[in-house]
Amino acid sequence: TYTGVIDTKKFSLPELLASCNLNCSSVTAAPWKNLSIVSAKFTGNSNSLQLTNSQVELDSSTITTTAQISSFSPLVIANDTYIDHLEASEFVPLKGYHLKLSDLHSRGSISGTSISSLVANQDLQISNLTLYGYDLNHLSAQVGTILSNPLKIITIPVTVSQIQTSVKAAAGSDRKNLNLVSDLGSLNAHLNYRAPQLRVSPLYLNGPAVRASGNAIVNTKNQLVNAAINAQFIAAPNSLTGKIVYPVTIAGNKATINWTNVSSQLTKNIGNSLIDSGKDVGNATVNTTKKIGSTIKSWF
Repeated sequence: TYTGVIDTKKFSLPELLASCNLNCSSVTAAPWKNLSIVSAKFTGNSNSLQLTNSQVELDSSTITTTAQISSFSPLVIANDTYIDHLEASEFVPLKGYHLKLSDLHSRGSISGTSISSLVANQDLQISNLTLYGYDLNHLSAQVGTILSNPLKIITIPVTVSQIQTSVKAAAGSDRKNLNLVSDLGSLNAHLNYRAPQLRVSPLYLNGPAVRASGNAIVNTKNQLVNAAINAQFIAAPNSLTGKIVYPVTIAGNKATINWTNVSSQLTKNIGNSLIDSGKDVGNATVNTTKKIGSTIKSWF
């Protein structure tokens, strides 16, 4: 039986692993090169190990973890981890966007006999996500403008065209205008990892401009993504906007995802919304609203 406390100065985790003849591709991001263990209290024996309120500084982030390793072979871990804030784009490429996470809490289990056979189940909660490079609040307001004024046929084509342009631009160049900011709100999700697939289901996003729910499967080896998302734009609370759900599917890897198709799904759904909104504004306007919705759908 052993017990103790570890604390270190700043060090590079990739260099440490390399010196031990270990090649771990998941820790090559820049923050891993500026790491320190502030305090790691441990107690263990040949069969188990317990870490209590271990605090690690990862560049500008602080990670606090409590973990119970009940078996080394096979590896069985129960963990509870808290991170005060994190910049996601420092760890994974986000096509020029920045995504800041605040108050991240993850708890669950990890098990396996080797790196390639690891299985992880985690319940994830993030209090606030902020996206830099796109103004989702403006997009939500545009959708609300269309639905709150379904009979203004002159302005609808212009607004839909603006939505198309903004969505295509968002998926285009890696150079983003980081002055554009979206408050995405909070996120709750369950993560299941069984190499090489990461399943995220269910997923719930609750923000001031958009609410969303759905699921996704990500192949960490070839970066293929299959996601089904149901989104609601809620920036215009006095319109029908917050009542309408927009289903969107995303498939492909970061190089082949057809963002034009995603844009078309969104704008077609707006057309359907206009048809449905006619039922709410009275029988006298149903035919007119159907014509507007059908016209928009025909553009795609």
